[in-house]
Amino acid sequence: MEIVSPVERASAEAFGLIRRVLDIIKSKYRITVNQSCGFHVHVGDGLKLMPLDHVRRVSGLLWAADPLLACIHPPYRRSNYYCQSIRERSSLARGCKATDKDKHEIDLGCCDIYIGGGMRFGESPISWREKHHEDGHLRAYGETRKEGNFEPFYMEDPDHHLKFNDDSVLPLSQYRILSDETLEVDTRVERYAVIKDNWNAIPAPDTPYVSIRDRKTPRFQYPTYDPIDRSATGFSSLEPKAAKDIGVFAGIRQLYSGLTSCINEWLLRAGERPNYNLSVYTCASLEYRGTRPGTIEFREAAGTVDGEWAETWARICVGLIQFAIHAPVDEYLSVICNINRAACDGAPYDVLDLLDEIGLFAEAVVVEKRLIENKDRWGLKVMPN
Repeated sequence: MEIVSPVERASAEAFGLIRRVLDIIKSKYRITVNQSCGFHVHVGDGLKLMPLDHVRRVSGLLWAADPLLACIHPPYRRSNYYCQSIRERSSLARGCKATDKDKHEIDLGCCDIYIGGGMRFGESPISWREKHHEDGHLRAYGETRKEGNFEPFYMEDPDHHLKFNDDSVLPLSQYRILSDETLEVDTRVERYAVIKDNWNAIPAPDTPYVSIRDRKTPRFQYPTYDPIDRSATGFSSLEPKAAKDIGVFAGIRQLYSGLTSCINEWLLRAGERPNYNLSVYTCASLEYRGTRPGTIEFREAAGTVDGEWAETWARICVGLIQFAIHAPVDEYLSVICNINRAACDGAPYDVLDLLDEIGLFAEAVVVEKRLIENKDRWGLKVMPN
């Protein structure tokens, strides 16, 4: 049996309804879930697709936080075909770079640059572009992306197809917008990533992160990356694990260097469905999305009939997206740096710290109780005092 909720806004009433429905079902029926059952949460920006800068921010945070968030879920979910880890089995994890996809896209007429590319202030929104993507619109857009042209793409009359003397279309790689590459997140990520052989040189917060919440547990150790599959699985076609973890900033560097949102989807693709699924941003989906919502799908959670946990995980999914999109640059990069310090230097920072730092304090309390209850069964290790 599959239970599907209607589309809801992120409100207290909507989150509470998740708990209430499960509590009612559990009180009326004898019901349980097995290990093949998953709990999927879709988070989006209304009916619209997210612009490229939002997709980059969300992708970067999920790439960095994936190992920590995995501690919240049963270990068997890590070896499930339908929620393969972006940090262990994705194209990016196994060494692919943004330019590996760039070089295959040679025509402005494809969905990539027109719908999935960067936005300038004052431009027609993505929803407008989805409705108007004939040759005239594409070429009008292309004119604004030629070298030395920094005007926003805006057509007051979408039915007026401009005429051009030059019918040629530039290769995608020539449409990188120099003025759009000076965003603070981009430049700081680039600076951190180029010194990947000397992680200690990465500017870190002045002091280790200290939670303002009174924790009841010592910090949990950062999960150790193991390239060998040791978990039993009922599926034989998992993507191979990466030979090694390429690291936080090396991955984010690639996610921020892609020209379009479909490149990020391709980099984070792991088998049929990764644990953080951006499939609505594939080239084909961007070109014709139809009625598909522009959501990012969280797939790693195990199926549950626990109303409190279902509500809490839904809140966490929404909270991660909201923080990624709206956090000031310094706060966003502080989280990334703290995760990186835990991964590289064993710094005291775990999933509870992550939730606290992005403002999900109530959710962190529920997660802490969950980790205490499952610590031994899930093989979680705590750091020495």
